[in-house]
Amino acid sequence: MTRAHADNLNDDSAVNPVENQPARSASIRWRVGAIAGKRAFGVESGDISLEIAVSESDNGNWSGTVRVLGDSSRTLTERTVDVCWQADAELQLLHIDAAEFVCATIDTSNGLPRLLYAKSGLLGELGLGGGRYEPEGTELRTGD
Repeated sequence: MTRAHADNLNDDSAVNPVENQPARSASIRWRVGAIAGKRAFGVESGDISLEIAVSESDNGNWSGTVRVLGDSSRTLTERTVDVCWQADAELQLLHIDAAEFVCATIDTSNGLPRLLYAKSGLLGELGLGGGRYEPEGTELRTGD
């Protein structure tokens, strides 16, 4: 998975619908230090990321997934979530509110998603201590 990979949001020809892909999805990755990753997830890698993603199924239900990414990636939790997905066409922003799972604002103005704001109580819930975890990327599929 590349750090800045995303569908080109301004070019419909760049979106190739693939069977079983969600209509809309968003993921945000945070870099986690080796010590914090080992303590919280038992991961023995210097390059650890935590990915929080929401995706919509064909029937309109949403799921949320949290994965630790590193030498050995694994899903930490997956659950049904309520998502408010609100596109602001004028400002070219996307607001995602998945209540206690993740809230984010993503700039879509240049064809690649750029994370402006994100918060999630999951980082603490998963055992990461207080501090700053640097966002390292976002991916977005708008279903257009």
